[in-house]
Amino acid sequence: RFTAGIRYWYDEVEAAAWEQYTFGMPYVPGPSPDDVVVTLPYTENDTDNDDVDWRLALEYDAADDVMLFASVTQGSKSGGSTLAGVVNTPSEIGVFEPESLLAYEIGIKSTWLDQRLRVNATAFFYDYEDLQVQSVSTNENGETSVLIENAADAENQGFEIEISAIPLDGLDFGLNIGYVDATYGDFVSGALDQFGNIVDYSGNRIPNTPEWSASSNIQYTFAVGS
Repeated sequence: RFTAGIRYWYDEVEAAAWEQYTFGMPYVPGPSPDDVVVTLPYTENDTDNDDVDWRLALEYDAADDVMLFASVTQGSKSGGSTLAGVVNTPSEIGVFEPESLLAYEIGIKSTWLDQRLRVNATAFFYDYEDLQVQSVSTNENGETSVLIENAADAENQGFEIEISAIPLDGLDFGLNIGYVDATYGDFVSGALDQFGNIVDYSGNRIPNTPEWSASSNIQYTFAVGS
C-alpha cells in the first residue's frame, strides 16, 4: 500500500509590545514619586511565512500478522516574532524563521502467539533546519531575557520498541523502550551569557531529549461474584 499527501500553508503573525515603570508606587523605588521610565517603547512587529509539507508512506504485509512500513515526511513550523518570548530592550526585537523537518521512519508492527504478544518497533532519523529554540540572554542592562531563535540545524536519530503481552488470561503486560541521539549541528546563539559573550551550542545535546526512556505497565482483570 502506498499513500501520499501534500499541503500548502500560509501564516501571518503580528505582534506589539510596550513596557514602562511608574516609580514611587508600592515596591517600585525610584528617583522621585510618579516618575515614569519607558524601558520598551511601543513596537509593532510582523512576519509572514508559507511552505509546502508532504508525506510518502509505504506499507507491506509480510504475513497475516506482520506489517512492514516506511515513510518520508517533510514538515514545517511557522516563524514568528521574538515578542513571543521575554524581551526588555528594542535591540532584542526581531523575527525568527520557520522550522523545517525531514523525517525518515522504518519499522514493523506484528502480533504473535494467537495475538497474545504484540511487538512493534520503529527506527527514525529526523533532520531539522532552523530549529526553533528558546535561549536565555543577559542584555546590556543586566536584565534576563528569553529569546526565541533558530539553530542552523539539528539531528535526532534513534528507535522505539513497544511490547504488549497477555501471558495469562486477564493479565496484561506492556513495555516501551526508546533511544534517541539528539544534537545541534551548527548553532551559534544570538543570546549572550552573563559576561556578554556569544554562546556556541554546536554539537551540544538538545535539551529535554533523554538518551534512554522506558515505561512499563501491568494489569490483572478478574470477575467478582455477585
